Amino acid sequence: MWICRRCGVDVETGFEICWSCGALPDGTKPAQGSSDAAGIMEESTYDAMQARRVQENLITVATFWNAAEAHVLCSRLEAEGVHAVVTDELATSTLWGLANTAGGVKLEVPEPDEERARKILAACEEEHENRRHGLVRPGESDEDDAESADEALHSPEHLALNAYRAAIFGFITLPFILHVYSAYILIRLMLMPGDLSPLGERRCWIALLVDLAVFGFVSLSIYTLFFHRW
Repeated sequence: MWICRRCGVDVETGFEICWSCGALPDGTKPAQGSSDAAGIMEESTYDAMQARRVQENLITVATFWNAAEAHVLCSRLEAEGVHAVVTDELATSTLWGLANTAGGVKLEVPEPDEERARKILAACEEEHENRRHGLVRPGESDEDDAESADEALHSPEHLALNAYRAAIFGFITLPFILHVYSAYILIRLMLMPGDLSPLGERRCWIALLVDLAVFGFVSLSIYTLFFHRW
């Protein structure tokens, strides 16, 4: 352990600069542009970048009915150096009835990056289609490939989330119909290989209990209306 000569703070051995004031062991500040300060953005530069982003005119380059797919491609654009944002995710994912009104989940980029973003998305779509049809050469690297949208849509975790949402929002939008859909998803999950996370298992149990309660209430109502009075 050493003591910073600039601020007097105790610094653990192994640290090359003071965690409190950023000074070197001799009490001096790292030179601007040195390896110790490399990769650190100045506050004025960050503020200027944020101000430019506020004034950017965003263009929708793709729409999706599933937020997971939108985020996968948003990450791909960010990895390529294109600033991208996902909008209308909450309205589409929580209240399915608003999906058509909102136009789905939107992937938006600044207007100057629109052309480049569309080329990247087109390349992703072509690569995805090639993989679906088995046109990718054996041994081709998958390191730069984002998780496919089909896998995200049909993963056990996503199905568990859909079953949970259908069971809960069935009380608000389409009672019984959405609960039948929720039960169908739960049956699919029972037949699928793989394990669920604790959160996924909890969602499945909640969906199952809600569905059984609704089915029991509907069955009792039918029995009371058509059989009990006789």
